[in-house]
Amino acid sequence: MALGMYSGDGLPGHGWCSDAQRCKCGAANLTDADSRGRSGMRKPHGSIRRRQAMQRTTLCARRLARLFCALAAILFIAGCSSTGASNRADQVSGPMVSDADEGYRAGPGDVLEITVYGEESLNRSNLVVRPDGKVSFPLAGDIEVGGLTTAEIKEALEQRLREYIPGAVSSVGIVQLGSLQFYVVGKVNKPGVYNISQPMTVMQALALAGGPTPFASENKILIVRNHGRTSLKVPFNYKEVKRGNNLSQNILLNRGDVVVVP
Repeated sequence: MALGMYSGDGLPGHGWCSDAQRCKCGAANLTDADSRGRSGMRKPHGSIRRRQAMQRTTLCARRLARLFCALAAILFIAGCSSTGASNRADQVSGPMVSDADEGYRAGPGDVLEITVYGEESLNRSNLVVRPDGKVSFPLAGDIEVGGLTTAEIKEALEQRLREYIPGAVSSVGIVQLGSLQFYVVGKVNKPGVYNISQPMTVMQALALAGGPTPFASENKILIVRNHGRTSLKVPFNYKEVKRGNNLSQNILLNRGDVVVVP
């Protein structure tokens, strides 16, 4: 009878065992220990999973916030650009039609230079437009030029000359501006008549006149524009425009306009 050995694992039902049983007991003990070790490993706690989910949610929220801010910035810049462009267009053209919209048109006091090719004896370099808006030219007689562009004057002149010179070709230029003038009256530092060589806005005209005096009613300025027998009064608020507001008031002046500063 073989002597048995004590297994020593302290497990219930185990005591002394034989040599043949010892290997079986040892394997069983190892299996039990391994099973206990695996069962002792804990799975991640529920709070850790929730924390990880919250972190992922926070990261997504931050990315969405960055995207929203970028889109908002793009829309803001586009809106500012559009508004700026709109304000510049209002400042240049204004709500009324001016001389600069369709090219410069001749008026009384302007000096014209007219050349007829191949007919040097007909050339004129100092034709002054009369108060009635006409000029006198050889063979053509009196020609209405007031309110016409140089291209329109050229066409009208050639039609007259072709009765005498078939195929007449001419050129017309304005060598001196005498009709593009406006008036600034009232409470300004330098009131008077101003002759200019290019269209000018109301603010530029007031600057040329030295600006309003301290006693002027800056919010009650008027631009008086004559249309035949009728007069049009256009209000102008100097206080608003100098602050950069309501810039559409700052229209281009036409010849003969009167800026009244009360």
